[in-house]
Amino acid sequence: MLKDVVIRLFNEAIISDIHIEEGSPIWYREFGQLKAQSGELVTKTHIQLFLREITDIFPDDSSLANELDAKGDKDFSADLGAVRVRGNVFYINCGKLAVALRKLNSEIPSLEQLGLPDQFIELANRSKGLLLVTGATGSGKSTTLASMVERINTTKQRHIITVEDPIEYRFISAMSKVSQREIGKDAATFDLALRSALRQDPDVVMIGEMRDRVTVETALNAANTGHLVLATLHTMNARQSIERMVSFFSADEKEWAQQCISSVLLGVLSQVLVPKIDENERLLCYELLINSPGAKQCIKEGKSQTLYNIMETGRKEGHVLLNSNLLAQHRLGLISKEDASYSAYDPLSFEKELANDF
Repeated sequence: MLKDVVIRLFNEAIISDIHIEEGSPIWYREFGQLKAQSGELVTKTHIQLFLREITDIFPDDSSLANELDAKGDKDFSADLGAVRVRGNVFYINCGKLAVALRKLNSEIPSLEQLGLPDQFIELANRSKGLLLVTGATGSGKSTTLASMVERINTTKQRHIITVEDPIEYRFISAMSKVSQREIGKDAATFDLALRSALRQDPDVVMIGEMRDRVTVETALNAANTGHLVLATLHTMNARQSIERMVSFFSADEKEWAQQCISSVLLGVLSQVLVPKIDENERLLCYELLINSPGAKQCIKEGKSQTLYNIMETGRKEGHVLLNSNLLAQHRLGLISKEDASYSAYDPLSFEKELANDF
């Protein structure tokens, strides 16, 4: 059965992702490399049965078809034996069924285990404001966010509300009370879940992803009224993150948005995962913007293009540039020059900085 094959793959090898497509063999990503499994081709019936077995979102084939016809794809999470996965089901090649699965960590790592800097950990301990984690798909944003929530959960007496689509990591309330809400099951939409969350006595609100104007506006208002808001954005660096948030607002609203962001923002952590040398692991490398007085003024005045200079000249304030972090990890012998350069936002500048070592 397809379910058994997927469980075996996730359990027997260092596999991060599995791709299942109608009319194709199973593909999997092992230590960043995509490989095809030998064996029979997957059929549509195989995939439909697999989805019914692992999630209650699609109780029958018609509900699956209706969901995909309406939206084009659907996110979900599921437990496959001892492994928890995040999944997305979608159509490809003119209506063929496909599923992408990503393995989640069995345990939530600590912020220290992730290798995050003390400056960021200090921000995660604040009682109010907006703290962003950004990066490309597969850069570990959800894991970092979960680590932040778990740190608060185990060290502070807070009410934490998470709004997720889908729920990835499950939290057990410890010192804090954690209420997890999944879009499609516990609430209809992100904006409705967020608006209602503010009426449910939260201290901390975690947003799986800020996707639209309503979500961003609600997050800013929540941070502005004394809540700690933890959220992700699908952006590559601090400047993009600020510009993305502002872009959701009309021209006559931009000044308000810039003022509000500059007031409530704590920091922006932008991360990438880079293969470690001679190890079947990836290393979290990052850029960190602290909302220092200089950064605050840039954001307020709509001069996000100057943030790089603020970060470069203000490293004593806690700013970390990605190139600097990649270079430091390369100097320690943890990542190769090629992988570091490939992961840099500005490979040319990275090569110039690297040349200064010789």
